[in-house]
Amino acid sequence: MATIDVLLVEPLKRPRMVTIPQALSAMQNLVGGAITATYPWEDEVALVCCDDAIALGYEPNRMISPGRVIFGTFFIAGLGPEEFISLAPELQEKFLQEFAHPDWFVRGDDGRLVCFRWAKEM
Repeated sequence: MATIDVLLVEPLKRPRMVTIPQALSAMQNLVGGAITATYPWEDEVALVCCDDAIALGYEPNRMISPGRVIFGTFFIAGLGPEEFISLAPELQEKFLQEFAHPDWFVRGDDGRLVCFRWAKEM
């Protein structure tokens, strides 16, 4: 079976590259449930996460844009014509840096999530 190299991003951990089988069941096992893909960047990548992460009670992981939080473990893969492919080396480095430090979340008295993140070096 073919394999792909993806960037694994787990809550409260630093991201890391992992090799997984290029199979739906392997991707579902990695994120803990049925997968959904989103394409939040201009790069040819997919952010793949658990479709039911909030309903399953997974903890917040990373804020990927203002007001947009991904819950539970996710991975970033490259985009092929009809399937996910290995993340290109230059994109591995870009997203390793982007998610290098875990975000910390607290719930306010009103139930809203507040995200604390490391300041990027200037």
